[in-house]
Amino acid sequence: MARLYSTIEKCAKIALQVRHGIDNGHVRLEHIPEAMRDEWRPLLDEDGVARVGLEKSFQLLAALGDQLGDIFQKRQTELQATLQARNVSLLAHGYVPIGKDK
Repeated sequence: MARLYSTIEKCAKIALQVRHGIDNGHVRLEHIPEAMRDEWRPLLDEDGVARVGLEKSFQLLAALGDQLGDIFQKRQTELQATLQARNVSLLAHGYVPIGKDK
């Protein structure tokens, strides 16, 4: 489960970096499409930088017209259960062991 999450996250990170020149650990307001800037402003630190995770990275990809972002958004409901299982697991932020059925 952790490897799957990490792989999905790295796909977004690499797509942002290679196709758009954006490091998801150092997103500046000018990297964000105008229509999304108000929504993203609260994510910026005092240096004007946002460090975004998996979902926001894919949201940014979609807003930039990247096919990978579009695919993620179309499949997000399906992926959400898998990602949520990882988030509450011992491998991430929670205390729930992941069974073989997940």
